[in-house]
Amino acid sequence: MDYCEAPTTVDGPQPRVFLGGGIMGCEDWQSAARQELAEEKDMTLVNPRQAEWYPGDNPGIRKAQVAWEYKSLRKCNVCSMWFSNATLQPICMFELGVLLERFRVRDMSLRVLVLGVHPDYEREFDVNTQVDLVMRGVGSITRKRFLQSDCFVDHVANIKTAIKMSRKMSGGSIVGEAGK
Repeated sequence: MDYCEAPTTVDGPQPRVFLGGGIMGCEDWQSAARQELAEEKDMTLVNPRQAEWYPGDNPGIRKAQVAWEYKSLRKCNVCSMWFSNATLQPICMFELGVLLERFRVRDMSLRVLVLGVHPDYEREFDVNTQVDLVMRGVGSITRKRFLQSDCFVDHVANIKTAIKMSRKMSGGSIVGEAGK
């Protein structure tokens, strides 16, 4: 497995898996996911969490991070979004909206979207509502690929499934989880 961490330019073999989700004020769930995915071969794991990142009140550092995520999301054909219960994660909500729109218009560069929502996430209802709105507009085969769960272990298992699916697919799909 190749590994790319912000602010490094995303490169490496496909599939490229973006680990989207909370960073500031959230546990380092990306490291746990990386450890669980370590055995995967012929892929690139793309992590927006920098090992040492202290933006403070510097808007230039924060702008560079958001720009890196914007560009990197578009270079990955598997995108994972994990909403922990630690903070609201507003940029993640925005990124999820962008990813759902890419999925809705059948952007072929986004093959699989893996979505996880902790059951105690304050905006769980909003995430589920956004997903429901998108799923109404797609075919039944795609809807059947939406899996529901509310735990991080299942989220990582779905990322592994998404990697396998991506290798076999030529179009978009969604594999997701949302706590009930």
